[in-house]
Amino acid sequence: MDDGELRRARGAHLRRVLTWAGAAVVVVGGCAQPPEPLPAQIECTYQFRPDADRDAGATQDRLLVEQGESAGAEFDAMALQVTYTVGQPDGNGVRVVVSGDAGEPLSEYRYQAGTAAQTLHTEFAGGHGFTGLLTTYDDGARLQFWCSANRAAETP
Repeated sequence: MDDGELRRARGAHLRRVLTWAGAAVVVVGGCAQPPEPLPAQIECTYQFRPDADRDAGATQDRLLVEQGESAGAEFDAMALQVTYTVGQPDGNGVRVVVSGDAGEPLSEYRYQAGTAAQTLHTEFAGGHGFTGLLTTYDDGARLQFWCSANRAAETP
């Protein structure tokens, strides 16, 4: 075999190897799982105590917030507002604001999610969703809450 034939044989062999390697990449890449979609609904469970040290007068419930919506609860000394944004210029996420009785913000929390739901499906120990258990005090009152993806709302 002269040098020309040897180069052509090596070239043909290299093309076959690259073709098989390319096919393997397509097959392996095609097996990857698509990202989990954003949850259809966020659930925020709360408890408000007008006197942080006593159970008397405590209010306990939950807010269900659909994609692109807001929901809130008002108490004697505080208010809780949850907004679930999807497709906004600043991204997808959840914003939680606790305000005092005069409407002044006491605390604000933001949870940014990309296009996949991994962040919003996080569950901290104790079952306190992606926020963990959060507490705000004001003028002797206490508000505790946590938010999680509402998987029950995702059944087809």
